[in-house]
Amino acid sequence: MSGGSRQGLQSTLLRLCVLCATSLQAVHPSQAPQEIVDNDAAQQDGSKLAEQIHHDILALFQKVTKETTGLSLAMRPPKGTVQDTDEPLTGLDDHSVNAASALLQSLATDIVPKLVFLANLAQKNQAVWTLTEAAANDESVKEAQKMGAQVVYGEGAKGEKAVSASVGRFFAAEIARAVSDVVELVAQLCQSFMDVRTRAVLERAQARREGAAPKKSVAPAPSRAASLSLTKRLWSLCDGLAGQGETSPHIARLPRSNKEAVAKVWKQSQLMMEDGIEEMQETITGEEPEEEDDDELGAQWSKSVKLSDDERRMAQSVLTLLQRGMSLQKDVLKALYKGSESTLDYDEVGVAISELSEAQDNLVAATLYGEGAAEDELGDDAPEEEDDATEEDQEALEGTVDGVHEAANEYLSVCRQLAGFPRESIPLASTEEAHRAVLTSFL
Repeated sequence: MSGGSRQGLQSTLLRLCVLCATSLQAVHPSQAPQEIVDNDAAQQDGSKLAEQIHHDILALFQKVTKETTGLSLAMRPPKGTVQDTDEPLTGLDDHSVNAASALLQSLATDIVPKLVFLANLAQKNQAVWTLTEAAANDESVKEAQKMGAQVVYGEGAKGEKAVSASVGRFFAAEIARAVSDVVELVAQLCQSFMDVRTRAVLERAQARREGAAPKKSVAPAPSRAASLSLTKRLWSLCDGLAGQGETSPHIARLPRSNKEAVAKVWKQSQLMMEDGIEEMQETITGEEPEEEDDDELGAQWSKSVKLSDDERRMAQSVLTLLQRGMSLQKDVLKALYKGSESTLDYDEVGVAISELSEAQDNLVAATLYGEGAAEDELGDDAPEEEDDATEEDQEALEGTVDGVHEAANEYLSVCRQLAGFPRESIPLASTEEAHRAVLTSFL
């Protein structure tokens, strides 16, 4: 490979890496484009737009796997060549260089820019708003539009949210996350082919962009093993996003709609809430969690809380409430996803699920770690307490009770909100009965 060809290839690698870095910034939530406020846009079909974005994104991910596989093959050193980590492309012939350059150009001028465009399109259309009556009838705006001006409306012009025209915040977030993950791996693959000089230039560019002092190394030393590993990771990521193989939708597959995106969040939240319920059960029964932890501080943290009889009685009533709430939300999920709720704003459902998970965390914390929850910090050598609680202990217990009642009220409020989402509201009687038991457990 001639010196000019080698430098040309390194320059292309550098440009693609810089493009990937700016692309990652462009799709970051903090850089999301302004949401659409427009009566005409409010008439679009958001579900069809989401379907098209999903289709186009997966098609581009297929191209990524094809181009990066070809790139890895083109960059393969000749048999018997001892690879130099400072000059990893030593020994490549001009044919291989030209093939690699063409593939890099395809990634830089076609695939990566289109991925960013689609991610921004999803973010821009995540919530579409109608105009307020005042903004829609503003004569000065109409005159400006007649003169060819492009009008951008601010927050004050937002009317009602056009749910049917929106692709949804959770869907847009999943698209942006998938694009970021793929682009990040493309950048890392490019770095695995860079020589020491190009890596130094990239490091300085990153430092200028981030406003930080240059680091000693921008990435691990490139090698054939590193490039093959990154290529395999790209295959696995893109295959998972396409839902190929045994992958479950809530684990890896890219959602096709906001409804699917919220279902994915819901499933993940359920797993975390089940962990909270298991923690409550272990504490009530006095079981220690089965964990191997060599760190003394970590071992102390994982120890079960020691509850008094009164606290255990309250914890049991709280556990029943959480179990009823878990059953309720599963009924809500089943009701929402077995039919078509075309007018339902699944963004609100997703927010409610996050609030329920947070409310459960607060309730568990108030019950197990409130003022009255006594951790056995002194161990087996602790002196025996008198049977009669001191006035200070009683005040602490009352503080815990108040905290639990407040957290239980918050938890029930979110349960009621969830139960109202399906077309036919889910019965709340058993959950409300468990809630009353919490409030009366010390009366």
